[in-house]
Amino acid sequence: MSVRGAPIGAHRNDDELTAAGAKLVPVPVDDEGLVVSEGVRRAPRARLIVVTPSHQYPLGVSMGLERRLELLDWANKNDIWVIEDAAPLLTRIAACIGGASLNASSDPAKTLSC
Repeated sequence: MSVRGAPIGAHRNDDELTAAGAKLVPVPVDDEGLVVSEGVRRAPRARLIVVTPSHQYPLGVSMGLERRLELLDWANKNDIWVIEDAAPLLTRIAACIGGASLNASSDPAKTLSC
């Protein structure tokens, strides 16, 4: 089971997660980011959480420290994997740096190159 902080189909990896057998559960986002308490209610036996904390869809807000800690507390207490997709943040950083380009690499050290 995968908890999503965006509508199903909005994330580029939804097809891959579904093909791997994940049941995607949408969780609302408010002005502070992913509503963790709603994720706990909707998916109490979640095994994986996929978030884009630097740019929460559909509002575009960043997940603050309090929500991040709440998310990590839930994950730690329930042996849940958390995947943070940082691509939106890297895109914004690249737009601010002259001559920057993004490299779609699985190696985080090679994700942003200038």
